[in-house]
Amino acid sequence: MNFKKLENYSTKIGIYSLLLMTAIGFLMVFDIAFDLDILPGQGAKTAAGVFAGLLFIVSFSTVFISIMLNMKRVVELIEENIKKDE
Repeated sequence: MNFKKLENYSTKIGIYSLLLMTAIGFLMVFDIAFDLDILPGQGAKTAAGVFAGLLFIVSFSTVFISIMLNMKRVVELIEENIKKDE
């Protein structure tokens, strides 16, 4: 299994979902603050909130996947630093 490709894909998914979640957050804040009716009706606002919540879960899961895939490298770097200090 190519861990580098998997890491790149999960990082891209995380970044894109965070950007999309940020855009939805800005829309919701401006919609509520200035009463612009960008998201008309309570149903659309609830759907946007649920979608932002799902994007939140996806983005953090991709961050955790990236951390897990890089754990081997982190441990190797720590071991190298410990050996240098001895």
